[in-house]
Amino acid sequence: MPKKFHFPEFLHGVLGRDGFEAFPIQMHGLGFGVFASLVAPFGGYLASAIKRAYKVKDFEQTIPGHGGVMDRMDCQLLMALFTTVYLNAFVRMDVFSVGSMLNAISRLSRDDQVQLYRQLKGKLKADGAIAF
Repeated sequence: MPKKFHFPEFLHGVLGRDGFEAFPIQMHGLGFGVFASLVAPFGGYLASAIKRAYKVKDFEQTIPGHGGVMDRMDCQLLMALFTTVYLNAFVRMDVFSVGSMLNAISRLSRDDQVQLYRQLKGKLKADGAIAF
Protein backbone atom coordinates (compact mmCIF):
# COMPACT_ATOMS: atom_id res chain seq x y z
CA MET A 1 0.00 0.00 0.00
CA PRO A 2 1.33 3.45 -0.85
CA LYS A 3 2.10 5.74 2.05
CA LYS A 4 1.64 9.52 2.15
CA PHE A 5 4.88 11.46 2.56
CA HIS A 6 4.68 15.15 3.50
CA PHE A 7 6.99 17.92 2.35
CA PRO A 8 8.26 20.50 4.86
CA GLU A 9 5.84 23.41 5.05
CA PHE A 10 8.22 25.91 3.40
CA LEU A 11 8.17 23.78 0.21
CA HIS A 12 4.37 23.70 -0.14
CA GLY A 13 4.24 26.96 -2.11
CA VAL A 14 7.30 26.15 -4.22
CA LEU A 15 6.13 22.67 -5.21
CA GLY A 16 2.42 23.45 -5.27
CA ARG A 17 1.52 20.46 -3.11
CA ASP A 18 1.97 19.26 0.43
CA GLY A 19 3.33 15.79 -0.29
CA PHE A 20 3.17 12.68 -2.42
CA GLU A 21 2.29 9.00 -2.22
CA ALA A 22 4.85 6.26 -2.73
CA PHE A 23 5.47 2.69 -1.73
CA PRO A 24 8.05 2.34 1.07
CA ILE A 25 10.33 0.33 -1.23
CA GLN A 26 10.46 3.34 -3.56
CA MET A 27 11.70 5.52 -0.71
CA HIS A 28 14.37 2.93 0.14
CA GLY A 29 15.42 2.93 -3.51
CA LEU A 30 15.60 6.72 -3.47
CA GLY A 31 17.86 6.61 -0.40
CA PHE A 32 20.18 4.08 -2.06
CA GLY A 33 20.23 6.06 -5.30
CA VAL A 34 21.10 9.34 -3.60
CA PHE A 35 23.87 7.71 -1.58
CA ALA A 36 25.25 5.80 -4.58
CA SER A 37 25.37 8.89 -6.76
CA LEU A 38 26.56 11.50 -4.25
CA VAL A 39 28.66 9.71 -1.63
CA ALA A 40 29.86 6.34 -2.97
CA PRO A 41 32.15 7.83 -5.63
CA PHE A 42 34.28 9.13 -2.76
CA GLY A 43 34.98 5.51 -1.81
CA GLY A 44 38.14 5.78 -3.90
CA TYR A 45 39.44 8.47 -1.57
CA LEU A 46 38.60 6.30 1.42
CA ALA A 47 40.39 3.32 -0.09
CA SER A 48 43.41 5.49 -0.90
CA ALA A 49 43.51 6.73 2.70
CA ILE A 50 43.38 3.16 3.99
CA LYS A 51 46.19 2.13 1.63
CA ARG A 52 48.32 5.11 2.72
CA ALA A 53 47.70 4.38 6.40
CA TYR A 54 48.90 0.79 5.98
CA LYS A 55 51.65 1.75 3.50
CA VAL A 56 50.21 -0.53 0.85
CA LYS A 57 50.84 0.61 -2.72
CA ASP A 58 47.95 -1.35 -4.13
CA PHE A 59 45.30 -3.79 -2.97
CA GLU A 60 47.05 -6.37 -5.13
CA GLN A 61 49.33 -7.19 -2.19
CA THR A 62 46.26 -7.83 -0.04
CA ILE A 63 44.36 -9.85 -2.64
CA PRO A 64 46.92 -11.23 -5.12
CA GLY A 65 46.00 -10.80 -8.78
CA HIS A 66 43.03 -8.51 -8.11
CA GLY A 67 44.65 -5.13 -7.47
CA GLY A 68 43.43 -3.53 -10.67
CA VAL A 69 39.87 -4.79 -10.23
CA MET A 70 39.76 -3.69 -6.59
CA ASP A 71 41.05 -0.24 -7.47
CA ARG A 72 38.16 0.14 -9.92
CA MET A 73 35.63 -1.00 -7.32
CA ASP A 74 36.63 1.23 -4.39
CA CYS A 75 33.14 2.73 -4.18
CA GLN A 76 31.76 -0.76 -3.59
CA LEU A 77 33.46 -0.82 -0.19
CA LEU A 78 31.50 2.24 0.89
CA MET A 79 28.26 0.95 -0.66
CA ALA A 80 28.63 -2.38 1.16
CA LEU A 81 29.03 -0.57 4.47
CA PHE A 82 26.08 1.72 3.73
CA THR A 83 23.89 -1.20 2.65
CA THR A 84 24.63 -3.14 5.83
CA VAL A 85 23.94 -0.19 8.11
CA TYR A 86 20.83 0.87 6.17
CA LEU A 87 19.26 -2.60 6.13
CA ASN A 88 19.89 -3.13 9.84
CA ALA A 89 18.66 0.34 10.81
CA PHE A 90 15.64 0.86 8.54
CA VAL A 91 14.55 -2.33 6.78
CA ARG A 92 15.18 -5.31 9.02
CA MET A 93 12.07 -6.43 10.82
CA ASP A 94 12.35 -7.49 14.41
CA VAL A 95 10.83 -10.75 15.57
CA PHE A 96 8.10 -9.94 18.07
CA SER A 97 7.37 -11.91 21.21
CA VAL A 98 3.92 -12.23 22.76
CA GLY A 99 4.99 -9.85 25.53
CA SER A 100 6.16 -7.16 23.11
CA MET A 101 2.95 -7.51 21.09
CA LEU A 102 0.81 -7.15 24.24
CA ASN A 103 2.82 -4.09 25.21
CA ALA A 104 2.20 -2.54 21.78
CA ILE A 105 -1.51 -3.42 21.92
CA SER A 106 -1.86 -1.84 25.37
CA ARG A 107 -0.73 1.48 23.83
CA LEU A 108 -3.55 1.44 21.26
CA SER A 109 -6.77 3.33 21.87
CA ARG A 110 -9.72 1.29 23.19
CA ASP A 111 -11.47 1.52 19.81
CA ASP A 112 -8.37 0.20 18.03
CA GLN A 113 -8.02 -2.60 20.60
CA VAL A 114 -11.65 -3.65 20.01
CA GLN A 115 -11.15 -3.51 16.24
CA LEU A 116 -7.99 -5.62 16.57
CA TYR A 117 -9.83 -8.13 18.77
CA ARG A 118 -12.67 -8.48 16.26
CA GLN A 119 -10.32 -8.90 13.31
CA LEU A 120 -8.16 -11.43 15.16
CA LYS A 121 -11.22 -13.35 16.29
CA GLY A 122 -12.55 -13.46 12.71
CA LYS A 123 -9.18 -14.64 11.40
CA LEU A 124 -8.87 -17.37 14.03
CA LYS A 125 -12.44 -18.53 13.32
CA ALA A 126 -11.78 -18.62 9.58
CA ASP A 127 -8.60 -20.63 10.17
CA GLY A 128 -10.45 -23.08 12.42
CA ALA A 129 -8.27 -22.29 15.42
CA ILE A 130 -11.27 -21.36 17.60
CA ALA A 131 -14.87 -22.55 17.47
CA PHE A 132 -16.88 -19.76 19.18
